Amino acid sequence: MKRPPERYRDFADVTTSARVVIKIGSSSLVGEDGALNLERMAEVARCAAHWQKSSGAAVTLVSSGAIAAALPVLGFRERPRELATQQVLAAVGQPLLLAAWRDVFAELGLSAAQFLLTEDDLSCVSRRTNIRAALEPVQGLGAITIINENDAVATGEISFGDNDRLAALVAQTVGADLLLLCTDIDGLYTAAPGTPGAQRIPLVRDFSELAGISLGTVGSKVGTGGMVTKLEAAQIATEAGCATLVLQAADLPLVFSRLAEGSEHCPGTFFAASDSCRGDRRQ
Repeated sequence: MKRPPERYRDFADVTTSARVVIKIGSSSLVGEDGALNLERMAEVARCAAHWQKSSGAAVTLVSSGAIAAALPVLGFRERPRELATQQVLAAVGQPLLLAAWRDVFAELGLSAAQFLLTEDDLSCVSRRTNIRAALEPVQGLGAITIINENDAVATGEISFGDNDRLAALVAQTVGADLLLLCTDIDGLYTAAPGTPGAQRIPLVRDFSELAGISLGTVGSKVGTGGMVTKLEAAQIATEAGCATLVLQAADLPLVFSRLAEGSEHCPGTFFAASDSCRGDRRQ
């Protein structure tokens, strides 16, 4: 077990995080005009770079958006349903997405190291070990790791998930202390947001607390994730000892400022790390 089980049970605990994974979904990366939101990407990059430089923590960015990046380029108004077409869009959009990340990180003096993975890569013990070894030296070389699902050949994430599960598996693989799942909703609610009486749930210590919670629909016109996949990802991560925060992407700077202040109050919904972490093979 890599950490005492009493740690990472509250938001303020994660100020000591040595490894952080930030996942940002397609709906948070694309503007109203259908193009990549470069201002949002720059904001995420500033937060990741500041965290890595100020605390020495290793930051890994899991970025969706390859398919969304290609939609306006190939003349699509919304994400098509045909799987083969989505794979072509992913192949066209991935270099566009990486180029955008490369540019915003270059402004901050960092290079972008891209890893395209599949769930199979992270489910195989030997490949998982090799991936962990490859990710380890990136920070020391003045780069930041950017991971996406290899959508041109892997169909699972295209069908359902928008990288939520992948982000949890990455957090599990690198032994992250904190997983940030950035989306377009400011956390988990007791009912669908906008429903009269619905309230945001600030803290979840055990998933049994969520019995009877309505999670709403899945996905947007450019992404495939939703609160269902966020909760599945949070459960994977927390069982591996990684605290998880589901938050609105626009609130990402607020997270880091409150952590710097030592504040116990966080935006979004904080999922405490499990009291009993399972070993790597059991995970």
